Amino acid sequence: MSSFGDFVALSDQCDVPTAKIISREVSDGVIAPGYDDEALQILSKKKGGNYCVLKMDPDYNPVTMETRTLFGLQMEQKRNDAIIDKNMFTNIVSKKNDLPEAAVRDLIVASIALKYTQSNSVCYTRDGQVIGMGAGQQSCIYCTRLAGDKTNNCDSVNILKYLECINLNKAYYQINVRGKTNLNSSRTWRHLHGRVC
Repeated sequence: MSSFGDFVALSDQCDVPTAKIISREVSDGVIAPGYDDEALQILSKKKGGNYCVLKMDPDYNPVTMETRTLFGLQMEQKRNDAIIDKNMFTNIVSKKNDLPEAAVRDLIVASIALKYTQSNSVCYTRDGQVIGMGAGQQSCIYCTRLAGDKTNNCDSVNILKYLECINLNKAYYQINVRGKTNLNSSRTWRHLHGRVC
């Protein structure tokens, strides 16, 4: 989630463990197909009762064509309803055309993430998860730098967790850190010891 607040969108019923995570994170609201009674009680206490909780209609099907009007000019395009699965990566045009299953999985994750971001987006994935995303910049170069910096931070955090496990560098990493503190610790470690990647 974003450090300055945003909406949490869930694709499944919001249960109690999910509501507890959302209740302690910075966000402006949540939307889900449904909520457990106890989860709804937890969320209703957030922001002094002013937290926005929305229920989506799981049967809603948007129209095929999207229309925008800007300064009297009407633009229309087909909604991005592409199905992203392993079949998208069967037409490999290079001489080396055998993709390992792990690479196909990471390509699927990256493609799904990029489908829902702004233009000029770059995404790094590893082990089935997004580890760096740069989006919405004027230049693809800046997107690549932004995604690369986030990837480096992710690597720094993983190295710090490893160092904590073997009882090294505890001066630069606190036990049981959460959220932004964890990220700040990784930045301190990178500053003192140089970039990881």
